[in-house]
Amino acid sequence: MSVEETRSSESAKPDASGALTGTGGPSADSDQSQSELDQFFHQMLELQCRLVGGIAAVVVLAPGQARRGGIAVVHVQDEQRANLSQSILQHLERLGCDIITNATQERAGDRSLVHPGSRIERIETEGGSGLYGQQPAMIAMGCALETQDTVEGAVIVLVPMVKGQPSSIGSGSSTQAIQTIALISARFEGYLWQQQCLKMGEQRARLRETLELLDAAQRGEDAAAMGSLLCHELQRRFGSSRVSIGLLRRDRVRLVSVSGSENIDPNAEAVESIEDAMEECASQDTEILFPVPVEHDHDPALRRVTRAHAKLSSRFGPAAMVSLPLRVDGDLVGVVLLERDATDPFPEGALPLLRLMAEFIGPAMWTRRLADRGVLRVMRDRTIELGQKLVGPRHTGAKLIALTVLIVFVLLVFVPLPARVKASVDLRARTSRTIVPPYAGYLEQVLVRPGDEVHKGQVLAKMVDRELKLSMLELEAKISSLMVQQDEAQRKNELANVRKAQALINEATANLALVQDRFERASIVSPIDGHVARGDLESFIGASVDPTRPLMEIIDDQVIAVVHVDERDASRVLVDSQGAISVKARPGQRVPIVISRVNPVAQVVDGENVYLVEAIILEPVSWLAPGMTGSAKIRAKGWTTGLARIFRPIVDEVRLNMWW
Repeated sequence: MSVEETRSSESAKPDASGALTGTGGPSADSDQSQSELDQFFHQMLELQCRLVGGIAAVVVLAPGQARRGGIAVVHVQDEQRANLSQSILQHLERLGCDIITNATQERAGDRSLVHPGSRIERIETEGGSGLYGQQPAMIAMGCALETQDTVEGAVIVLVPMVKGQPSSIGSGSSTQAIQTIALISARFEGYLWQQQCLKMGEQRARLRETLELLDAAQRGEDAAAMGSLLCHELQRRFGSSRVSIGLLRRDRVRLVSVSGSENIDPNAEAVESIEDAMEECASQDTEILFPVPVEHDHDPALRRVTRAHAKLSSRFGPAAMVSLPLRVDGDLVGVVLLERDATDPFPEGALPLLRLMAEFIGPAMWTRRLADRGVLRVMRDRTIELGQKLVGPRHTGAKLIALTVLIVFVLLVFVPLPARVKASVDLRARTSRTIVPPYAGYLEQVLVRPGDEVHKGQVLAKMVDRELKLSMLELEAKISSLMVQQDEAQRKNELANVRKAQALINEATANLALVQDRFERASIVSPIDGHVARGDLESFIGASVDPTRPLMEIIDDQVIAVVHVDERDASRVLVDSQGAISVKARPGQRVPIVISRVNPVAQVVDGENVYLVEAIILEPVSWLAPGMTGSAKIRAKGWTTGLARIFRPIVDEVRLNMWW
């Protein structure tokens, strides 16, 4: 049990240190508890002073979470005999702090202290009023102010000294005086438990009143009927002349129920005045008591604007009134306004019960109102709530992310983009020639290497031609011999031998022409101007070669782009379509191209069915070389959007597979 527990009206162990120190909130319960506690302290100190002959006593409280430590109550038994200067009070405060510290250490298990929970000290007062200038002295007797849970403070009683002994206390009885002070201080814990029991009883009574009120209100068929029952019950239980309930509707509090009236005219002057008073309470979001108590005018925290309440009282009164906000999850949803006769204003003690009832009335009325809505009103309210959430101050980070996503989505849907086809590309030479041996034979000499520049007709390599020369000499000799035989047969008039010799001569002449052709092609020449792309033949000199094995490749200086268009996009690429390529060697540069030819037959390249599309490079650059690869984007027919470009493959796949 602690001092703070006496300040609560809401739970078994509240924190009400502000009520002890005067630094708490503006609650009337806290002020009342503070006054009762001070009165108890004065009675306790008066009894202690009377029993031990003390002239004054103080209560020093320990510092807490919501209070500052120090002297809380000062009781003077006899003002003429007391001489409490500021220095004595400071001394008593330090003594009380020492007692609190020692008692706390004892509770923590430190048994090294001599007198942990009590202290007796001699105090010399200022000024000399005794004989021969002797200064009067006093004895300060203190003990800890403890409860079951903690050390709350200390009580110190001042006893005057007479002839070196405390007055009213016989020799050797100081210990008994300390015990008397401690025994009377033990009443403090009983007082705390008494106050706590009273608070819990008040809470139970308030809760019972609230539950009975809500039980009566649940009989209403709709929100209006429920409000009428609530107004009637509040009027009966609190002796009100009129009770009104208003709920929030489109940022305005509208009257929904009034005690003693079933039909409400929204244009009536009284209704407008009541709604203005409710608006005044809602705008300040706090309860308003009218007429304003005098003590509230001197406290800025309790000061309220009451112009609309005063106007309502003067025009339809005079009346005393109290208005309380109705909330659901901390959000304002309405206001309840209670009116009484001006001669019987609402006491501040009734406010806690009214607050508790307002906490239950708000959710009950709002829930019933939501349940009474039709389909169209539900749709309207949901739309308004969504709009409020979108533009409200909460969840700013999530809203910014959602707004960014929405903007991106709108751009993807509505911003037109030129349709393009993306494909892979590789660069090739415009003209390429593969050089093969003219006949099966042996390679005698190679005159060029890969990378060398060559011209049309330039000798690239030579074949071994020694056997061809011997064959030509042999055939020429054979032809000469056959011609002699033919002449001899003609002289002898042997026609058959003439024809036979002529046939042999024709055969030998044909063979000679074949050998001569091979001899002429023994020197391999370049068919075009360009460069040697492949064919390092140094290691093949003297080796046997044949026409089935290429020797080298000659390419020209012009480069074309071969684009591998997927068969899905083949119909979108046309001749003369423009685009651009970017190769891996220089990915940051774009080279414009134009389509020159579309291969009508698809080919399988790297496991994909593609169409080979040739493109001319519009702006040739020196660093482009055959064999480079990269990507190409070709302008297709029509326009598209970003969303269509993203989902086109998915849609095409669905169309291809999901049909019947």
